[in-house]
Amino acid sequence: MGERLQVIKENHWTDHVEKGRTERLKIWEIDKFFKCPIVGACLNYAEQKHLLKKCGISTKNKTPYDIHEILVASCDTENRLSQKFENKLKQKFGKGSSILFEMNQKAFMEYWHGCFDAGDYHEALWTAASRPDLSVENRRKIFGMVHMGMHWNGEQRTMCAAKIAGIEKKEAAMERSLKKIADDRKRLEKNNRQLQKDKKSLEVRMKTMVEEKNLLTCRLEKLEKETKVSELEHLVVQLRKRRDELSETVNDQNRQIHKLSKENHRLSEEFDQLVAVNTQMQNSLLESIRNMQRINTCDKSCVAFDLCKKRILIVGGIARMETLYRQLIESNGGVFEYHEGHMKGGSKDLESSLKRSDIVLCPVNCNSHAACTMVKNLGKKHNKLVHMLPNFSLNIVSQVIRDCGSSTFSDAVN
Repeated sequence: MGERLQVIKENHWTDHVEKGRTERLKIWEIDKFFKCPIVGACLNYAEQKHLLKKCGISTKNKTPYDIHEILVASCDTENRLSQKFENKLKQKFGKGSSILFEMNQKAFMEYWHGCFDAGDYHEALWTAASRPDLSVENRRKIFGMVHMGMHWNGEQRTMCAAKIAGIEKKEAAMERSLKKIADDRKRLEKNNRQLQKDKKSLEVRMKTMVEEKNLLTCRLEKLEKETKVSELEHLVVQLRKRRDELSETVNDQNRQIHKLSKENHRLSEEFDQLVAVNTQMQNSLLESIRNMQRINTCDKSCVAFDLCKKRILIVGGIARMETLYRQLIESNGGVFEYHEGHMKGGSKDLESSLKRSDIVLCPVNCNSHAACTMVKNLGKKHNKLVHMLPNFSLNIVSQVIRDCGSSTFSDAVN
């Protein structure tokens, strides 16, 4: 049973080892399973479009996937397009590939592993597919590494997106806590100002009473000579009682001021701690974005390399996230433009921005119905690609611009 399964697996691959054949296999002669990876990895999007135009095939209204599909299909037979594709591969990789073509299989496989681990394996991939002497086992091993590498990158992107979503949720909760602390602090500052005002008033009153006391003392000294001692003693008792009452009132106010000052100091420290935690959370979010960007990193031979300086307009969203939107788009090679989505001043500014842009992103959960309708209508009017996003999160924006840089726009909502 095991031997039969092995025979079935090997029948999917063509045995190119022909007696006396030493020349390179043409693109229409290589294994079927290598054609799609070679089209996608060995030519970038601009080179693919250029090949179709040279053969008189219009690329208008065709998505990157449509262009990729046409090129892969042309490789099944020898034709004008497949011949030009073959010539382009020779022009791009022929000089360096000729050395790899002469290596023995063991040396070539060691070289392949080094290129694959470094992420620069496109020239070696074309050489492997076009070598008629490469064994079926080695060809299956090379294809398997390329295929599983794509799966692994997809899993890493999913994990990074989930981490960013969790950080955004924590940041929102932190912002609510900060707002509550800020409100409490404003209330305490208001109370503190009132207490300071009351304190000044009491100090004025106390000063007046001290002056009154001094005056009464003088009167008392005078009365000692004019009135009976008993009457004077009674007056002294009353004055001392009045003085003690006022002193107790001042002490109570001072204790209250001291208590509120301590509370204000405690809340200030708590507020500073929360600001520090918030800063740490923002740094963690930026680090997650950089991790996602590193996962998505490729070189100039990949179809997803760079957004080709596409101008990406975001309409609406959260204004305080503008910096993060800009960093995400510009780090992927795009040109960022932002419009707040306000329509009170008319649509002239929005239309000008949209006409300059290649791609328009419009979150529907933070834009008015009128703004969303205006974006759709202007997109149709100027034949611009418009994505209506379910929300404004970085995860959604990152997903869309990844799709814009790769081979499909099928998830766009026009």
